[in-house]
Amino acid sequence: MNRQIVPCFFTVLVLVFSYDLQQLDKDIEETFKCHDNPGLSVAIVKDGQTIFTKGYGVRDFDSKDKVTNETLFLIASLSKAFAATLVVKLLQKSQYTLQTTVKEILGPNFKFADDLRTEYTTVEDLLSHRTGTPPNNFIRYDNNLTRNNLIKRVRYLEGSKTFRGSFIYSNVMYGLITTIAEKLGGKKWEKLVKEEIFDPLEMTSSTFSTTIDYNNSNVARGYIKDSGEDTLVSTEFLRRWGLLCGSGCVMVNAVDMTNWMLFHLNGGKNRKGEQVLDTQVLMDMGKSRSVARSFKYYNTPEFPRMTSRDGYGLGWFIGYYDGLKIQWHSGSTFGYRALLTLYPDENLGIFTSLTGHDDNYKYRISLHNYITDKILGREPWLNVSTICSFPLPWLNDTESVDKVYKFIRPSLELSAYEGEYENKLYGNLVVYVNASRNQLEIVYGITRFSLKRFSVNSNKTEYFYGDGMGIIYQKDVSPFVFNLELQDGKIQSVTAEGFYGAKSPPIFTRKRVNIKGISAALSPSKCFYIFVLYFLCKILL
Repeated sequence: MNRQIVPCFFTVLVLVFSYDLQQLDKDIEETFKCHDNPGLSVAIVKDGQTIFTKGYGVRDFDSKDKVTNETLFLIASLSKAFAATLVVKLLQKSQYTLQTTVKEILGPNFKFADDLRTEYTTVEDLLSHRTGTPPNNFIRYDNNLTRNNLIKRVRYLEGSKTFRGSFIYSNVMYGLITTIAEKLGGKKWEKLVKEEIFDPLEMTSSTFSTTIDYNNSNVARGYIKDSGEDTLVSTEFLRRWGLLCGSGCVMVNAVDMTNWMLFHLNGGKNRKGEQVLDTQVLMDMGKSRSVARSFKYYNTPEFPRMTSRDGYGLGWFIGYYDGLKIQWHSGSTFGYRALLTLYPDENLGIFTSLTGHDDNYKYRISLHNYITDKILGREPWLNVSTICSFPLPWLNDTESVDKVYKFIRPSLELSAYEGEYENKLYGNLVVYVNASRNQLEIVYGITRFSLKRFSVNSNKTEYFYGDGMGIIYQKDVSPFVFNLELQDGKIQSVTAEGFYGAKSPPIFTRKRVNIKGISAALSPSKCFYIFVLYFLCKILL
């Protein structure tokens, strides 16, 4: 049954509450029209009740189906609060705590790149992003990466900042949280979340990008801009990108998110009043463990009111909006944007999810600020017009323009670049010549890029622009840099400088042929048997 809010229900709510939800609905509709997003979902809870759930726009340009309050959206990093809640629940059922080291849970063979992090990193450190290790987000492109072998790879992930003395947001660390939850619960992460969170909270439609059937579900399809046109994000890519599930694979609708928000605002109880998680444990998740960076916008004195991002707890950012404490998280991934804001002292929760883009949260935070002021009976500092023009009239900030490169012919024969290159953390990268296009291409895991040379540095390094192909659309992976110091006429290394978020860009070195191994494999006795086998095959065939 479609549970879309209807006008008569709005009328009843207006009589009960002091705010005009019909006007709010119209205002949201107007702000949505002026932003270039295919779909939008909104949910609001207040004082223990759902007061608003609605969808705007279309979920799919092909079908033209409308977004409703039951349309599923991928919420990206809002999944981190689910991951934190799950592991906290599982820890309560075990002999471990948040202060237990990762090594104690995953076993003595688990290692970080240095002894300090190996011996002392706890579950709490992972959840609060205070390990000091860089994101290295693009290892998720590697199709050989799994939740289990991630454990072995982190030993090559070198720290770049002070352990417990810095905040570095990391999806990879939440990948480890996913594996830890599976170790504690003895089941797949998706199944554990369903049993421990979705079921007791009656989030009956919620699911995961790793398991959902995109073709037979009420799903808002993700879109990104390609030369100004809305382009559908590959579901194959989304499924693979969501592998480290606790970092961003949860899919929900507006109705289910009201249950999630009420659970946090009601001290860990579900709608039936049943205690799903201990109240004090839940409150502790909202306490800051590390200091976070501030926003690009929403800071005084440039803007009339302040929205801050002061710290990070367990799966939640902690801050303030105009003096009101907020517990919140954003989610941004290919084709989807989301934001959830809780006001614990005001017993208010707001959720929005978009398809398309929303750079620097300009639409999401503005809309949340406006809804907050309206619901709490405060004079909004934003209106429909300024939400549409933001950051104008306060700041004239022009959109960044993609750099235009002048492409030139590579300096060497294309065959000199060909080969398989490897990196202990990232895995294998293959460079090959596409004969039909007479150009170099790179394959890294699930991604493929065409290479176009645009610069050379003192004849020692050569820079190539990587243009995304196949299931990946990604313009910010450039450059790929080839070291021109040759051996046997071949390039020996390529640096993926566009793989941002590393202490230093990953260097892939040409894989060596194991001559000793080949010699052992082709010993005289083995060569004799191979010859006999070959001779027999010739006779039989």
